[in-house]
Amino acid sequence: MKSLIVDMIVISKKKLKLLKEILTLTKKQRVSIEDKDIESLSEILEKKDETIERINELDKSLKKLKLSLREYEVQSIKDIDSDKYINAKDLKNISKKIEKVLLDIKEIDDYNNKLSKELLKKFKSNVKGIKESRRVTNIYNQNMNRRGF
Repeated sequence: MKSLIVDMIVISKKKLKLLKEILTLTKKQRVSIEDKDIESLSEILEKKDETIERINELDKSLKKLKLSLREYEVQSIKDIDSDKYINAKDLKNISKKIEKVLLDIKEIDDYNNKLSKELLKKFKSNVKGIKESRRVTNIYNQNMNRRGF
């Protein structure tokens, strides 16, 4: 059980580090959206996707380790006896930090989604305006051509 906990700590620390990278990227994403910098936004989203893939791999490993906990009649990390296994306290603390970072990411990401939707709405409105202007210009030109100008 002790080595299982140590392995979970190692993987959880890696996951926490990657989640902090995601948090940083998510903050940069907000700035790119506010600045309407599509190129920068695209690069950030690509980096986020790559980082998420790495996190998913770590999650697969963690899932296997968590399943192994059941051999010790432990259903979740919270159920590990911290008095019996000293490292369990570290694992629980890292898990709390992971939860906190995930909440921070979600909060900023929700705001980013709202900003993105507003930007898309403005963009669609501008496109409609451009199309309407073209239509009016075409009608005007047709009328002018009929009159012989």
